[in-house]
Amino acid sequence: LSIPNPQSPNHRITQSPSLIIWPESAIPGYLLYERHLYEQVKKIIQQSNCYHLIGSVHYKKDKLYNSVFLFSPEGKLLAEYDRIHPVPFGETIPLKDFLSKYIKVLNELGDFSSGKDFTVFNLPLTTRHSPLTKFGVNICFEAIFPHLVRNFVKNGAEIIVNLTNDAWFLQTSAPYQHFTMNIFRAVENRRYVVRSANTGISAFIDPYGRVIKQTPIFITADLSEQIYPQKKMTFYTLYGDLFVWLGLGITLVFLANLLYIKKEVKNDVKRMGRKK
Repeated sequence: LSIPNPQSPNHRITQSPSLIIWPESAIPGYLLYERHLYEQVKKIIQQSNCYHLIGSVHYKKDKLYNSVFLFSPEGKLLAEYDRIHPVPFGETIPLKDFLSKYIKVLNELGDFSSGKDFTVFNLPLTTRHSPLTKFGVNICFEAIFPHLVRNFVKNGAEIIVNLTNDAWFLQTSAPYQHFTMNIFRAVENRRYVVRSANTGISAFIDPYGRVIKQTPIFITADLSEQIYPQKKMTFYTLYGDLFVWLGLGITLVFLANLLYIKKEVKNDVKRMGRKK
């Protein structure tokens, strides 16, 4: 993607992007721990002369994470995000400590840990309002959770990025359903969404949910687009599902009132019966 710089005499999109986003599972190994792999990737980064966002499996403090790393044009690691919501029964096993006592095979599954921080990456590219462009990254099905994505935006993300591996869905309706979730996240937070999927659908979505560009599934392709960081916070970003909770509260009060009235009517009927 290309971030426009208004200080430049002409800020049209160029052949050289500001940031290259790799899809989830693009790196077949432990990027930061396998030296030969890191050197290969570093060479690619340096040849491109731009920032790279790359996902990889990552060990930290004896815990395994599905992570995303931001690299400078020189190949230097700048920041990382550890996936907060791993896939249940795929990357993590709910109640594993308890269930593994009875189902031994679970000890070999679901070793990924959950990250804790809603990391906002700082891309040192000057825009009209700031010397930095800030973006938040969600991995795979994290995009289906509105509260997760809005927390990145609340933390200052001006762009939303989704990295995913949808290969296991094959030629089904699932990749399209998964992709559609990103449209909702764009509208809710009024942010551009950039999606990089290793088998599609990769896309650029504007803050109003309009798909600017997208790829088919299982087609080799690349996309480039100029997008504009957004700073304004929507009501939903700030307050989340407030209307839902208000609606639920009003409904519960209404139901409680009905039950009270029903009880009073029954008591009145009983009293009238005694008088007769």
